[in-house]
Amino acid sequence: MSQKRTVKRETKKTKLIDTSEKISANELKLNIFFELGIPGKELLEPVRTLKRKSVSDWTEQDVMPLAELLAGRIGIDGIGENFSGASAFGSISEDLSKFVFEHPKSDQLLIRST
Repeated sequence: MSQKRTVKRETKKTKLIDTSEKISANELKLNIFFELGIPGKELLEPVRTLKRKSVSDWTEQDVMPLAELLAGRIGIDGIGENFSGASAFGSISEDLSKFVFEHPKSDQLLIRST
């Protein structure tokens, strides 16, 4: 007959986090985002200016107002009244990235503005 082995299993202890601790950690993250993020509505006019031109006609002077607004920002708030500005920025973000990489001089301007 075969013998059965008994294996002692340890149960993992679940660390309980107080709900108030969880909420305050989330509030802190949101506060950091809102302090370092930019409301999308602030991007609307500079983006409209760029959209009036063909991407091939953009100059550093065209891009600088937007670059100055974005300098040091970690995100864009697109909630509520900020949606249209954030959405407009999203529509040109790929072209803006290409512009910066294709124009080394503008890349330096963007870095200086941060």
